Amino acid sequence: MAIFYGMIGGSYLASGSPILGSNLNALVVGYSLWILIQRTIDEMGLSISQEANNGTLEQIYISNSISKVLFARGVVNMIFSSIFILVTVAVILFFTGHQIVLDPREIIPIACALFASLGLGYAVAGITIYAKRIDNLLQIIQYLFLALLLIPYDNAGIYLRIVSYFVPLAPMVSVLKQLTNGPAMVSYNDLLVLPLINALFWFVLGYLAFNFCNIQVQKRGTIGHY
Repeated sequence: MAIFYGMIGGSYLASGSPILGSNLNALVVGYSLWILIQRTIDEMGLSISQEANNGTLEQIYISNSISKVLFARGVVNMIFSSIFILVTVAVILFFTGHQIVLDPREIIPIACALFASLGLGYAVAGITIYAKRIDNLLQIIQYLFLALLLIPYDNAGIYLRIVSYFVPLAPMVSVLKQLTNGPAMVSYNDLLVLPLINALFWFVLGYLAFNFCNIQVQKRGTIGHY
């Protein structure tokens, strides 16, 4: 809550005027989506690290499918994080007197982004099973994703735009920028096709990476070992 309120206050001090309308919409959507993605990815990796540290990782392998457990944890974490964010934003908007109007079409790229984050979480979980300690890796991943998403793909050449279709979450962020900057005519490809392809690509790739690491660890017999 303090971070979000600080972002609003900082924008006011920098520009000399309160952020309203599309700027506030973009801030709320961007902040909420970033928190959801980071928490999902971090939780799927940290849960494996904690299980290995507590010596209970082998029990999960014996009693359950580890991939199903991670998926369930990721979904549950999304739900609780969404509730927390909704309550936080509602409280802040109540005390600041601001209002936001969201485009219903924003649900599509947000849902695709969250689905892609599950795949990225699988990849991080796979690395965690293999290496066990990933605290520094998670910090690197946060800055790496931030750097990738800050690249202005929309204003780039055709080749960089094609590359952006396969950059994690880039198509979703691009269409969200268009929708939150005011009424926009968004093409069918930008709204649904490209975000869906990106989400499926990274979910499948992350799941395959997790299975590869999982198989390697089982072959080596180091599931719960540091």
